[in-house]
Amino acid sequence: MALAVTLATAKVMLSTVGVALFLAKVGPGRLPLFYLMLAATAILLSAAASGAIDRLPRITLGRAAFLGTLLGAAALRLPIAFDLPAAYYAVLASAHIYEIVLDIVFWVVVAAFFDTIELKRATPLIYMALAAGGVAGGLLASLFSAVIPAEDLLLALPALGVIAAVQFGLAGRRLQELDDPGQRQLERPGTLEQLRLLPDLIARYPLILLIALNATMLTILYGLCEYLVLTVYARHFSSQMALTRFLAVVFAGIQAIEFALLYLVSRPLLARAGPVARNLIFPLSSLVCLIGLAISAKLPAAVATHINAEAVSNAIFQPVNNSNYVALPLRFQGRIRTLADGIFYPAGLALAGGVLLNLQAQLAPAQINFVAITFALLFIGLNVGAGLLFLPALVRNLRADTGHFADLRPAAGVSPTVPAEQVRQLLASEDPETRRVGLGLAGGLDPAPLMEQLRAIAPGADRAARRAIAGLLARLPSRRLEPLLDELLDGDERSSQLIALQAKLARRAPLTPRQFERLTGASDPGVAAVAALAADAPGPLAGVARACRDAGIAGDVLDGCAAAGRPGLADLLLEVIEAAPLEQQREAVAILRTLVDPQHAGAAALGRRLAHHGDAQLRAGAAGLLGALAGSAATLEALAERLGDPSRLVRERAAEALAMQGDGAIPFVLADLDRTDPWRVEAAVRTLGRIGSRRAAAALGALPGPMCRDVVRNLGWLRQLPDGPGRTPWLALEIAIEDHDRRIVNLVLNVLAALGEERSVARLRDALAAPDRRTRANALEALLTLPQRRLVLPILPLLEARYAVEGSDARAPAAGTPDLAAILAAAARCDDRWIRVGAAWTARALGAASAGAPVRPWAPGLPPRLAPAAISPTEDDMERILALKQTPLFRYLPLDTMLAVSGALEYRQYVDGETIVPADGRLDHFCLLVTGEADLLPPEGQTEHLAAPAHFGELALVDEHTRSPKVVAVGDCGLLRLHRLVFHDLSRDYPEIVMELCKLLARRLRRADRPHYG
Repeated sequence: MALAVTLATAKVMLSTVGVALFLAKVGPGRLPLFYLMLAATAILLSAAASGAIDRLPRITLGRAAFLGTLLGAAALRLPIAFDLPAAYYAVLASAHIYEIVLDIVFWVVVAAFFDTIELKRATPLIYMALAAGGVAGGLLASLFSAVIPAEDLLLALPALGVIAAVQFGLAGRRLQELDDPGQRQLERPGTLEQLRLLPDLIARYPLILLIALNATMLTILYGLCEYLVLTVYARHFSSQMALTRFLAVVFAGIQAIEFALLYLVSRPLLARAGPVARNLIFPLSSLVCLIGLAISAKLPAAVATHINAEAVSNAIFQPVNNSNYVALPLRFQGRIRTLADGIFYPAGLALAGGVLLNLQAQLAPAQINFVAITFALLFIGLNVGAGLLFLPALVRNLRADTGHFADLRPAAGVSPTVPAEQVRQLLASEDPETRRVGLGLAGGLDPAPLMEQLRAIAPGADRAARRAIAGLLARLPSRRLEPLLDELLDGDERSSQLIALQAKLARRAPLTPRQFERLTGASDPGVAAVAALAADAPGPLAGVARACRDAGIAGDVLDGCAAAGRPGLADLLLEVIEAAPLEQQREAVAILRTLVDPQHAGAAALGRRLAHHGDAQLRAGAAGLLGALAGSAATLEALAERLGDPSRLVRERAAEALAMQGDGAIPFVLADLDRTDPWRVEAAVRTLGRIGSRRAAAALGALPGPMCRDVVRNLGWLRQLPDGPGRTPWLALEIAIEDHDRRIVNLVLNVLAALGEERSVARLRDALAAPDRRTRANALEALLTLPQRRLVLPILPLLEARYAVEGSDARAPAAGTPDLAAILAAAARCDDRWIRVGAAWTARALGAASAGAPVRPWAPGLPPRLAPAAISPTEDDMERILALKQTPLFRYLPLDTMLAVSGALEYRQYVDGETIVPADGRLDHFCLLVTGEADLLPPEGQTEHLAAPAHFGELALVDEHTRSPKVVAVGDCGLLRLHRLVFHDLSRDYPEIVMELCKLLARRLRRADRPHYG
């Protein structure tokens, strides 16, 4: 801040002297020629200095740039003493060049020290410091101008330059400059190479071009406004001393107004307004001032236009323009600022000078004012474009730093073709598993060359193989299929007959009377029931329903119905589906969805019954079936209830089904919505987003409200919780609060995605988890730029505490002594079940600690139990979850997910020296060491000593052939074990576990190959 004050003081003093001397000695009529000369000089200097932007340390660059500029301006005192006309041009040019240096170098230095959120917060304060320095410079110039000539004020500039150089040195010692990782990896190009790469950079980030054109248009407007304003000033003041005093007062007043605008307008504008709105304020005010000057070209209108060009530009447009830069990669910002402020800015002055040079001899100031109004309208259009391109540029910037998994999906295409000879070999194998693989591969081939192998394996085929063989045979030409089917039907082998019947039903080929009579009277009831499906008459079908009380017969009948696919079989399906084996029930529900009439009351009743089945896939199928039926109140209630199902698949199917009912489903979605249940809320958001109507959007916007009100309260609790040695008893309450806050963030992100920002939010969700602080801050800025940013604003303190600052200020100490008993009592009354459980565990842990008992996150004497996620958590559950929180695999998972995992854990105790895993033994478990110590003894290499909390065996979760080194207990120890098959089952409903496992394995790979991964 002190550095900004010094630099601004020098700027205003230099500007005051330059303008006063130029008007007194040269006059406003020479301004166009001056602009042309200044533009050429500034462009040459910027092109020469462009390489230094990337090559010099930013502190060194700033110290050299400002000290050199101020010393050069002071050196002009000597030619002024000889009254050389070129010196007055040079002084005013020095003021403009100093401002260009301030806009480029100073802000390049600032951008290196602050991330996006910090820069947004600091920008108004920095501009306030610049304004304060401007007020000081204006007052000093006004005070000294009464006693010394204006040109002698230049002698104060070297002192200000030395002070600035010292301040740069202090900043360099106190602040550690941030390195951009992308810049370290890239070879810094030269000036010509930068110019060659510039078109590609602009094509990738079109916002760069608009920022540069904005700089040009700003300077054109500034030049035209300055000419018009100075023309009015020159008419009213004939004395050099009076003009100097007046300009000093005006500049000081401008800085005071600038300071007030920064404090009252800029800070809330940057925090609350969207990019389009904040970019439009200054262009609109410029248009209004020019129109006012056109109506009345008097001193008040000129002063107002001058205030707009200086104060409003610096207090509003410049902070907004700086906020536009945060959407661009840091490693390019030095070059982009040089392009905009060092080339396009003086180019705008040259254009302004050329316009004035051509127009001032032909047009009066009033006509030039209308030209300026035209440029103001163009300026408005450019700023609208900059506002619209801000968010896409920022998301693209994040995408370059944080890859999204959607980008890694392979292109859609057909599966690779497998030679028929290889498939024949697989089908001829005696291993059933190998034949099953062959049948799967045969699905993409012509079945004709495989007919002999299919005939050979038909007699001993199981249910799944029968369906696959029947599907392949149904694709054969009729002239080859009919003899084969007749042969299979005439035989006595049950499996072959069922295959032939399924193929006949799929081809809609009728049975001959002899075949029908023989098969329906067969001794095998399954064959008889499937053969009866070939008849359309209700009599045989009624007999089939009576025979299907046996699960095996019901399964055969459902396979036949699936092959036939006739709507007339829907009633039969409804009767037999619940008697069939589970796998056939899943398939039958999917078939029934395509066959049943939407108004079928029996199908609705069946769907509601199956929606409560113990199998998740069957519940999901039932939800899909209900979605295909008419939306009665009972059906919608059943679907809304499934939005809180423990299975993600069921929730997704229920959301799809409810969305198909349109606005009529909204009351059922919102009815009895428990906002502390993350599953139900997430599914409700998905449902409302898929409905997509105005009513659904309004309901979506209202969902986060009650949860967002908890944010400030939770942050207050976290700040007051003890840290350090006394933290352990409070650990459960702390992670429960953090989990609640994480769910609030996730809810808001899901709502934003459902409101039409799905692609942007997917990028931002990944960026928020990035290890780089600047990337996280950019993600927060992008969230606040979305059209629906009003949803983000209530949780902005939480987002900043969690993601924007290293070390999260949520643990910052609160003023005074916290009342921990009051915090615990308030947490015990909280609506969120996890915070209540955390408070209960904390109260018990504090009681144990006060009694002198050790506080441990895992009690070995408590055997784990299978705890379905629907059951309310207990203190024992929290103990197991606290143990899981100690390993990276589970550290960032929601507590609801860890509750399901904790119920599947197996606890084992070992004594000193006992072998936990034998050498080269098969490892089927992921093991978490929760108490004691153990040694890993690999056949080769150094022994690895593990002390609780530690883990091993993560590879066993993905590879059934993993072999483990010998693991031996060191002293008494306790292990939590998670079996691979249990992990696979859990990962279907909780896929976030798989993502955490991938991250854990990636970290292990980097450690194993450190020379390559670094």
